[in-house]
Amino acid sequence: MRIATSVRQAMDLKIGVVALESSVISQGLPYPNNLEIALGMEKEIRDEKAVPATLAILDGSVTVGCDSDEIKRLATEKGVIKAGSRDIGAAITHKKNAALTVSASLKVAFKAGIRVFSTGGIGGVHYFGDDFAPDISSDLLELSRNPVVVVCAGAKNILNLGATLEVLESLAIPVFGFQVNEFPAFYLRSSGFKISEIQSVKDVVSVSLNHWTYSNSAVLVCLPVNNEFALEQAVWDSAFDDAITKARENKISGPATTPFLLREVGAYTNGATIVANEKILLANAKLGAQIAVEFSKMYPDV
Repeated sequence: MRIATSVRQAMDLKIGVVALESSVISQGLPYPNNLEIALGMEKEIRDEKAVPATLAILDGSVTVGCDSDEIKRLATEKGVIKAGSRDIGAAITHKKNAALTVSASLKVAFKAGIRVFSTGGIGGVHYFGDDFAPDISSDLLELSRNPVVVVCAGAKNILNLGATLEVLESLAIPVFGFQVNEFPAFYLRSSGFKISEIQSVKDVVSVSLNHWTYSNSAVLVCLPVNNEFALEQAVWDSAFDDAITKARENKISGPATTPFLLREVGAYTNGATIVANEKILLANAKLGAQIAVEFSKMYPDV
């Protein structure tokens, strides 16, 4: 594992560090938006007096804290693979360049000693028909066994959110809305599913530390998309129905499902979902930094 000097120094000096995934750079957003948002997320974190640590595997080396040139590689190079937690060993062995998903980022962040991770939306339980096997993201399993605060906009609403919440409950992963009491639906502010509300970053830190006294799971902190960028329910329903139909027609399954559906809803909404995704990432980076800074103030040795 290669930890950037800036990240190592921040940890030595008890300065808050926020981990960031890289799959959103290589697979989640088109160029040049991906590069702009990746650097923008890092800026949001620095503006809050914390230190960003974008995570990836570069030339077979697990990298904690990519520099701007490395982020550009992830945004522009062909052949960067998408790596979940199960893929880390193979990517290292074969000296691959790999962008890390939520599941892999959780594993690497915890191994590196980072307690706060910001992302867009977590994976979960996909919808599926009779001819499809159940598709459940490894994000949920890794959330159950890596004690990290995860800031997100809920689960991506291409997923079955009710089933996703049931699995989160079964895995004993606490789920909180940040100043809201409904589970956000990524592009939509509300899913209709009630969750516990948490009011402040101080409460996030205190609840997390008390939770980790008795559990090794992550703590999920959900921040809904800003009203200005949220989609209307009817627009989303039409976009999603169209994407699901195309996925079934093209027999899309497994790891290809999420990128395919996200591209299709982006095209259907003339880019509105891409804008919402970008705003979500920036807002979550900011909140993650505030939580990380509070950790460093309240519990500098954690």
